[in-house]
Amino acid sequence: MKDAASSQLNFQPATGEGESVVAAGSSRLIIRTCRHILDGGDVCQAAAVGGRTYCRAHLVLRVRCRKMARARRRAGMLKLPPLMNLPAVQVGITKVRVALAANHIDPDRARLLRWAMRIAATNLRRIEQQKQLSHSFVEKQMTAMMNKSKRIYRIHLSHFNSRGYDRNTT
Repeated sequence: MKDAASSQLNFQPATGEGESVVAAGSSRLIIRTCRHILDGGDVCQAAAVGGRTYCRAHLVLRVRCRKMARARRRAGMLKLPPLMNLPAVQVGITKVRVALAANHIDPDRARLLRWAMRIAATNLRRIEQQKQLSHSFVEKQMTAMMNKSKRIYRIHLSHFNSRGYDRNTT
């Protein structure tokens, strides 16, 4: 009778990554193992499915993740224009409303984006008002300077205004 230890299969690590060699006497059987890295940092090491590099559970997980990523790509990203002027802010608000109506973004995020764009619109209006006020102020100053330079100043000269005159108080 053969020894009990020699009748059992001996598991030996293979030279390739993700493979285990099972030796039964002289024949060798190569079994691929799953390469999925678990949360703790360990490798799954379950038997891989039909020549692939992952076990059935992790193949299903990867397919699900890829389908979710494809759905996110198809839904598209909400691309807002740079909020440099009031028409751009209006376009951004419209895009947020369309994305909300199509259920691409949740209502809380849409509310936050609309609030931020209202603040941006208020700031842009205020900046434009300040530019107009400063522009009108500069125009008034320039016209005043132009009008001042055209004025004729009349200075009455008398001996009291002259520098050469010393008033004798004695």
